[in-house]
Amino acid sequence: VVLLVKGADDIMQLKARDAASFPEEHLLSFAKEGLRTLVLGRRSLSETELAAWLADYAKAQTNMEDRDRTLELVAETIERDLEIVGVTAIEDKLQVGVQETIVKIREAGIKLWVLTGDKLETARNIGFSTRVLSPEMEIFVIDTHGGRPLEEQLDEMDSESSKAADTGHVVAMIVTGHALEEITRPCAESLGGSRMTRPMHPTGMHEAQFLKVAMRCSVVIACRVSPLQKSEMVRLVRRGVTPTPVTLAIGDGANDVPMIQEAQVGVGLSGKEGRQAVNSADFSIAQFRYLQRLLLVHGRWNYRRTCKFVIYSFWKNAVMVLLMFYYSFVSGFAGQSLFEDMVRSSYNFVLATPIIATGIFEQDVSEKEALQNPRLYECGRLGHDLNAIKLVEMLLSAIVHSCVIAWVFLLVFHNLDIVEAGDYYTFGTIVFTVLILAMNYRAAFVTRTWNRLTVVAQLFSFFLYVFFLVVYCMIQPVSATFEPWMYMVPLRIVSTPIVWIIAITVPALAIVIDVFKAHLISQFRPDRAELLLERWRVAQAALDQTTDQPTPSGSDSGLMVTPASQQQRRITLDDRMSSFDFGHPGGEPRHHNRFCASHPSAGDTSLVDNASNARSRTGQFTLSGEESASEDAELASQGHPDGALSNRPDDSAFSQQKMKNYQLELTWKKVMGASCGVGCVLLALAALVFALGQKAVKVQIQYSGEEGSSSLPFGGSATETIYSPCVEGQYGELTSCQVNVVVPQDMAPPINILSHLDPFYQNFAPYLMSGGKKKGWPQLTGHWLSDSQMDAICPVPSTRRTPSGETIFPCGLMATSMFNDTFQLRVVGAAEDLPIDQAGIAWSSDLSRFANPQEYGDPGVSWLPQRYPDVVGKSEGVRNERFADWMRPAAMPSMMKSLGHINVPLSKGQSLTLVINSRFPVTSIGVTKTLVLMTMSPLGGDCRELFHFLALAGVVCWGIGLT
Repeated sequence: VVLLVKGADDIMQLKARDAASFPEEHLLSFAKEGLRTLVLGRRSLSETELAAWLADYAKAQTNMEDRDRTLELVAETIERDLEIVGVTAIEDKLQVGVQETIVKIREAGIKLWVLTGDKLETARNIGFSTRVLSPEMEIFVIDTHGGRPLEEQLDEMDSESSKAADTGHVVAMIVTGHALEEITRPCAESLGGSRMTRPMHPTGMHEAQFLKVAMRCSVVIACRVSPLQKSEMVRLVRRGVTPTPVTLAIGDGANDVPMIQEAQVGVGLSGKEGRQAVNSADFSIAQFRYLQRLLLVHGRWNYRRTCKFVIYSFWKNAVMVLLMFYYSFVSGFAGQSLFEDMVRSSYNFVLATPIIATGIFEQDVSEKEALQNPRLYECGRLGHDLNAIKLVEMLLSAIVHSCVIAWVFLLVFHNLDIVEAGDYYTFGTIVFTVLILAMNYRAAFVTRTWNRLTVVAQLFSFFLYVFFLVVYCMIQPVSATFEPWMYMVPLRIVSTPIVWIIAITVPALAIVIDVFKAHLISQFRPDRAELLLERWRVAQAALDQTTDQPTPSGSDSGLMVTPASQQQRRITLDDRMSSFDFGHPGGEPRHHNRFCASHPSAGDTSLVDNASNARSRTGQFTLSGEESASEDAELASQGHPDGALSNRPDDSAFSQQKMKNYQLELTWKKVMGASCGVGCVLLALAALVFALGQKAVKVQIQYSGEEGSSSLPFGGSATETIYSPCVEGQYGELTSCQVNVVVPQDMAPPINILSHLDPFYQNFAPYLMSGGKKKGWPQLTGHWLSDSQMDAICPVPSTRRTPSGETIFPCGLMATSMFNDTFQLRVVGAAEDLPIDQAGIAWSSDLSRFANPQEYGDPGVSWLPQRYPDVVGKSEGVRNERFADWMRPAAMPSMMKSLGHINVPLSKGQSLTLVINSRFPVTSIGVTKTLVLMTMSPLGGDCRELFHFLALAGVVCWGIGLT
């Protein structure tokens, strides 16, 4: 029986019978030519020896502990005393584009570590042929076979590499597997087994020094390493390098699987080595040259897309949270959200599609620009787009934008309150709607690549929000299920003119802020990628201008390139769908004449020279029509109805990310145009606000509290303010006073009468919830509650029972604290008071749902007419309009409630007598009471604050545009 064995030379040398006859010279000669070698050996076995070995092998196979190690030891007993019979040397052909890809990877700043099982000489020569190594590099070799101590070699390389780095030289290292074994183990005696199976110790004696030297190197080549050593090298880098790098491993065979699985990113090459690497990898590519497109194009695109997605996601949530944070200052710090729960829950869902489209289609540079400028990849490698500075910048931007939104709404709140859009549910939805518009604008601003799908995503987001509001707020059963007070809120919003002005103002201001900030950054702190790209474009333009010049006649500068030949070259060499790739998956054979030119020991290469020259003359590889048709027919016969196309990737513009798009680049002209355009819009809005606001006439009579106090910075301007305090009694106790009023201007009907309480926290969480769906709402819609239900809904005893023991209906904080002051207004000299009409002061959608219970009027119950006899009629109950308006809680502590309107005109200078019947004492808790007589404008009040703000902002925008 003859045992045949093949293996690596260093292993076979240990197993050889006669070490002196080992073919070292042949192996070295082959290795210098860049060939991969195997040593063949044999040994004759007797039947007795074979039978004994088979018995040992069978026993090892059944071993339940450390089976692999046992099998290895059994194999070593028979793989000995081998007769060396020969050596094989094969050429591992390089694929097309390997050299170019490696050069570009190094230009991108990526450190390249090559882990191979080849001999040192083979690895070195393949390194030169693939341009992993270059002649200008200073190459250091770490090997234990030379007799020099490993520590001495590392110390010398540490010193020399430091000097080389200081002088700007590029350093490379070649380290052998035996040297790695010594580097990574604490002591030689502590570990058994061979380097093929033994894992590296996590605390090797020379690990730190090795990594210190290796990180100075542009390239590290590890030769004669086992599959396990490959994976351990990846682990060593991930564990020992600070900051922790992102590792990518690429391989094509089963030996590379552990390394691919250990790296953060694994890439498998599909080819003749099988599919083990592909099946274990995160990405699969057909040829090595596709790695540059995977990294430099898709890797960079996806990094920047992901960063934009993450930054935007944090930013939009930060803006919303900041608005709710600001709201806590005007809601009694009770933790009440500015937005209704279901509306707030829709935020991320509604805003998802625009930024998702950006995350799919964003291309800050074209594929050509990315491939020809590998240094653009550094933005991801160095984390330029997502770091602590970017997060701080994002937070500051969110603060600025949220402050702008909050400021605008502070300016207009009193006007919204006047037009009955200042309740908690309506005001919060208005703010949320403007926030959605601002966030959609922001997604558009961060998007540089625009195609039809990104436009559709923007529109879809907005219309999705509109659809949500229609379904949630306009369909009564849906509103009744979730939040009844949201019913018909969108209709109130769209019918309020000032909302439209706000919806234009906030995004317009955001445009100027973002554009101006981006322009300042590009001028004073430009992105590194922008600088590199700008230089490349300038050089490319100069090159194009040079190549466009006509070639002088008679010159022999080169072959004439026709459009047809350019198209043929694109199809055969560069295109991802080219027949060259599919016809020759391994690429062209490596040209020995190029490799051996600098290595005289390679011998005579004339045959290779002739073969390569012949190959270069016939280097076009295309599939003819007949070949393509036959391939399609063959595939169709094998069950592929689409022929050859079934084996090829989808070449649609969408799949290849080559959809027609428009690249939006920020230039100084666009900054100027945007700023001046927004300035014109804001000035136009200011003029509109001024014109509409002139129709408002407002008279305020403050009759309780400290004069001029206000919880908000903008209390709304008044044509005339009268301060005439009245004495207050206990709650429900009547005190009266009289105030003389002179009409400052002509007031056309209807003249609205409003009560102004400030600060009165109807938006305080317990107070707000007392009238909500789970508490006050069932009582307002005609549902009688049992005593146990009332105890649960109205936990404060004084809000559910009177001192005499009567049940209060409806109960709760809001229903039992209704503003019940009454007023009488008479023209001096007239016999009768001016009639105050209360019709229409409450939402008709609320009144249509309010109903008294069947028990209404029963004795033993404190009904509304009994508690507020001067305000609520017996026939009305909960359908009283003042009560219905009161039960819709205000969004701010400075709240206005409509009391009615006068339908007769008042002339300038006309004297009025106002009689105030006060039953609502609030002076002790610091609340002021003011009666407002007002002829409203379409915007509510005169909006002077908003006018001044818009005018100033418009002028500033023009100033920014002109500077």
